[in-house]
Amino acid sequence: VEPVAQVVDRFRRSIVANGFDIDLRHAWLGDKSTATGAENEVPWVRMDDLLDEDIDIFKIHTNGGERQILDGAAGLFARHKVRVVIVHSAEQHQLWNSAVFLLDRGYTVRVNGRSLTLR
Repeated sequence: VEPVAQVVDRFRRSIVANGFDIDLRHAWLGDKSTATGAENEVPWVRMDDLLDEDIDIFKIHTNGGERQILDGAAGLFARHKVRVVIVHSAEQHQLWNSAVFLLDRGYTVRVNGRSLTLR
């Protein structure tokens, strides 16, 4: 899932050139789903609407909105095994909310080699 049209175009060309079988979506990822309105409007989708299977690695790399992405995948986490979750953000203050989501679900959360806990 990628919201930036130019990046989607590059991904699509790479997918074709390399013969990959990848379901690429031009959308924002979050805790809600919307239909496109205006012609150039990028829709919102939830992971719960895209995946219904066990996941080996779930990586989020964004600049804010990590918790909303996780909230949009709450059903996935409830129904399936998500083995490894990697959350990267340029907005460090956003990471605690993501850590709480994962700690509440029994994950071990490490930041810079240190384990976090809820007390």
